[in-house]
Amino acid sequence: MLFSEVIGQDEVKERLIKSAREGRIAHAQLFTGSPATGKLPLAIAYAQYLSCTNKGEHDSCGQCASCKKYARLEHPDLHFSFPFAAPPKVKHPVSSNFLEEWRTFVKEEPYGSLFDWLSRLGVENKQGLINVDEAAHILKRLQLKPYESQFKIMVIWMPERMNLSAANKLLKVIEEPPQRTVFLLATEDEESLIGTIRSRTQAVRLKLLTEEQQMQALRENEEVLAQNGVAFVDFIRKAYLAHQKTGDLVVWVDGMAGWGRERLKQFLSYTSKVLRDALILNYDLRALQRIELQPPGFQLEKFAGFVHGGNIMEILEELNKAEYHIERNANAKVVLLDLGIKMNSLLHRKDASTDTA
Repeated sequence: MLFSEVIGQDEVKERLIKSAREGRIAHAQLFTGSPATGKLPLAIAYAQYLSCTNKGEHDSCGQCASCKKYARLEHPDLHFSFPFAAPPKVKHPVSSNFLEEWRTFVKEEPYGSLFDWLSRLGVENKQGLINVDEAAHILKRLQLKPYESQFKIMVIWMPERMNLSAANKLLKVIEEPPQRTVFLLATEDEESLIGTIRSRTQAVRLKLLTEEQQMQALRENEEVLAQNGVAFVDFIRKAYLAHQKTGDLVVWVDGMAGWGRERLKQFLSYTSKVLRDALILNYDLRALQRIELQPPGFQLEKFAGFVHGGNIMEILEELNKAEYHIERNANAKVVLLDLGIKMNSLLHRKDASTDTA
């Protein structure tokens, strides 16, 4: 993972690169921020930079043997620990039991949530934890000397899911790690992290991504952009006709519920942006702001009349509320169905400013 592949966080990237080039590398760092700010990809990009044999001024080279192994998440000096839940028949499970699934998850959903990860394992209804067996597994791996790089790096994702027994087992090694060992912890709930662990780390605080940065990420991923466009068109059509064909909306909701939390949040952000663009078209304000998104197979100009001053604020409020509830793991089917029904009413609302006496 290159720094250039991490969305935003330019100030944090500069500080990390500067500290690495000056040899001021804290042995235990806590990457902390709200969900979807890029803590995990940034930690991996930093680890790759530390291990790169041909560092650039602003990024890893991406071409050396070390960088190529990092791109596959298969470098022998890069170790991961993360929450998991295993079937009862698996005795004393540790993160290595799920390493292939983890690598695939990080490559495909680097901004994914704990719920997304557990869903991939098929255990979304269980509590993912970092338990005492996993803590022992971490200690065992840290006994090894670095194979190829200057540093041996342990990335712990969601350390707030560490139980007390595991935390106590790791306290001493985090405070006084083996020589040339770096801990990188990535948390979205710093206050829930056990205090004795938190106090032994140096905080690296990430900011919320701006809406433009979120949209930039969407634009750079053409496949995701196309999927969101198709889903948007389907949603608008189903929501508009929901008072006549509620069943069609329910079918759409059932399909979307399987997208996972981060993808649904992206979809809702995309929908908000397209509807703002529709408002711009409706009031012919293209001179002030260009239209950035054009869903495939959808004539935004013809739809624009349904988005106006009489409903746009409530529409955006409902979309924001839906994203808020999805973020907090509310039932996606309930959230999306409620959104669709409310959108039906709002899209049928007339623009009072155009009424004639």
